[in-house]
Amino acid sequence: MSERILVFDVGATSIKSGVLNESGNPLANVARRSTPYPCTPATLLQALALRVAISSPTKLAVGFPGVLSNDLVVDAGNLTRPEGPSSPPSTELIAQWRDFALRERLEGAFSCTARVVNDAAMAALGCAGDEACEIVVTLGTGCGFALAHHGRLVETIDVGSALFEAGISFDEAVGEAARRRDEPAWRDVVVAVVRELASSYGADVVHLAGGNAQRLSPTWFGDLSDRVVIEGNAVALLGGVRLFYPRASAGPV
Repeated sequence: MSERILVFDVGATSIKSGVLNESGNPLANVARRSTPYPCTPATLLQALALRVAISSPTKLAVGFPGVLSNDLVVDAGNLTRPEGPSSPPSTELIAQWRDFALRERLEGAFSCTARVVNDAAMAALGCAGDEACEIVVTLGTGCGFALAHHGRLVETIDVGSALFEAGISFDEAVGEAARRRDEPAWRDVVVAVVRELASSYGADVVHLAGGNAQRLSPTWFGDLSDRVVIEGNAVALLGGVRLFYPRASAGPV
């Protein structure tokens, strides 16, 4: 019997979901809905429940827009902001999310085996190959980062919340709000950030993923251009499948 793996790519702005088999081939159309705010753990589970109900998954994969450790939430990032990414974080939401056992609660709520991982890491699983060092930079509401050596994820820092320059985080420097203010300036900062990360990690390949990656061209990265790959949204969904089946190959999503 073919698996029905329901993959959720949870972002600060929207939640994308798709159903794929163990080979990475789609079994249903990709769906998208707005991320609900304020987003408590219970609210997020409710937001996922309808797609679960109509998809009858055998397995569930979730890319989460925050920091996880041993399937427990360490930092829920933008989900702690009650009115969305542009609002200040709430101490109450921070407390609700801290140490939330996301995988355990998913399995309890939906009665199927679940895997959870940071959303940038899930995108990295979907696009990393066998190169010695590959980095993945996701560009959307904020900035995500993941690192892979020979196709295996390597634990690394949360780039988004780190300081890009005095008083400005990477999320603020290359996130959607910066792009809306001044897209040419945003593009220049993205190129500088990507080049810096590629140099710091000695990257053989640089994958750019997330909704705003499509606004870029490899030719803008100078001598790095032949190592830059612009990825589509499908890589995150394939990454969810690879949490269970590492050798799954991409199908048209």
